[in-house]
Amino acid sequence: MKSLIGDKKFYRMVLIVCIPIVIQNGFTNLASLLDNIMIGQLGTLSMSGVSITNQLLQVFNVTIFGAMSGPGIFMAQFYGKRNKEGDKRMLKFLKDKKGCDDRPYDDRPKERT
Repeated sequence: MKSLIGDKKFYRMVLIVCIPIVIQNGFTNLASLLDNIMIGQLGTLSMSGVSITNQLLQVFNVTIFGAMSGPGIFMAQFYGKRNKEGDKRMLKFLKDKKGCDDRPYDDRPKERT
């Protein structure tokens, strides 16, 4: 059988990375399902409110995942190229969650009153 991308070692490594993500997503969806089951006994209005909140929470989770995946991908590329300076910048971005702005929070221009 011909392999599409790599050998068994590659697929094992991909599974090691994917399984925790799948488990975390399963727990999030299970919590939403349990909310719907518990609130479903109170009526349709309560059920609609919880359902809409769960949808908004899912959008929030996907947004945060997407925002943090980009710097993670760049960090992996910098690591592969042995570019320590780029790696440090991406790590700082992920740590601060404020972008590549090197100024500390207190260094922002003050407003005049």
